[in-house]
Amino acid sequence: MFKDRTVFVLGAGSSKEVEMPLGSELIPKISQMLNFHFSRGNRVPNQGDATIYDTLVRIAKTDVNSFIAASRKISEGILLDTSIDSFLDKHRDDPQIQMCGKLAIVKSILEAERQSSLYVDATNASAHLDPSKVSGTWFDRFLKVLSEGVTRADLGSLFNGVSLINFNYDRCIEQYLAHAIQKLYAISFEQAGEVLRKLKILRPYGSIGPLPWQTPETAFAYGSPDIGPEGLVALAAEIRTYSERVHESQPLWEIQGEIAHAQTIIYLGCAYHPQNMQILTPAEKLSNAAARIFGTAKDISEPGIQVVKNRIATIASVGGRGIAGCEIRDCTCSKLFQEYGILFSKG
Repeated sequence: MFKDRTVFVLGAGSSKEVEMPLGSELIPKISQMLNFHFSRGNRVPNQGDATIYDTLVRIAKTDVNSFIAASRKISEGILLDTSIDSFLDKHRDDPQIQMCGKLAIVKSILEAERQSSLYVDATNASAHLDPSKVSGTWFDRFLKVLSEGVTRADLGSLFNGVSLINFNYDRCIEQYLAHAIQKLYAISFEQAGEVLRKLKILRPYGSIGPLPWQTPETAFAYGSPDIGPEGLVALAAEIRTYSERVHESQPLWEIQGEIAHAQTIIYLGCAYHPQNMQILTPAEKLSNAAARIFGTAKDISEPGIQVVKNRIATIASVGGRGIAGCEIRDCTCSKLFQEYGILFSKG
């Protein structure tokens, strides 16, 4: 189990170790998806994603050309930006660009989930997660620390004192934990789902929808290939961009409260974007004990790491807290666990 009250803040790099692409790596894929072109006299595009096109036809009814134009703007403009989220933020006042962009986000992430090492064919009852594919990743190390000293009889306490603030749209952590807990404790998948419901996961930007064990009625399986226009629209409605307000079911005060009361905060795969750090910053001063901070800063320079530490210090000062220690390393998430895991654990 983890020491004290521990909050994990998950950025895009936290999913990298299971072959999920970073936002910048989705750019060419999304550009291709939305680059609609038609042969002369043909109403069906010979270029661009067919499911997204069918979805736009249903949404637009008689004005699909304006959505096609919006899609092409994204296809061309995103190549000059750092991510789809950044591009959509620049066009926050254009609802058609927002819709086209979100449809592409959902489709590209579902495809990336299907290619990741966590994919399990939900239509095959004998299919299962291959632990060897995630061995040595931070997912693997996280569960080992989490489950240390927790017996099957005490499984209800597995997530005591642990919460996640997840800035990603994908469902990697939920997918991994559901399958891994089922295997580790030799319980049914339904029982693993019940245990997982006790883990608090807050998502400032939403996700591409729940998994079957979370909400069976509205769920799409991890990496689901069977998503039509109706499903694509439903999942697009679940995600938000930089400029959109945090969903009412997870208000800012709840996210900031987790940070304010945590004794240990661990940033995994984060780029420490100012807008994300602002979401984590308490709106008012709180009197709390100093927090221990750990984090990855993969491929960030030493001067850049100092900027990151300053941003983290700002969060602490606004909340009226001190920092007991701040270790920000240019390393992968798994390397951080390898080097500091003994400090995270109660054992």
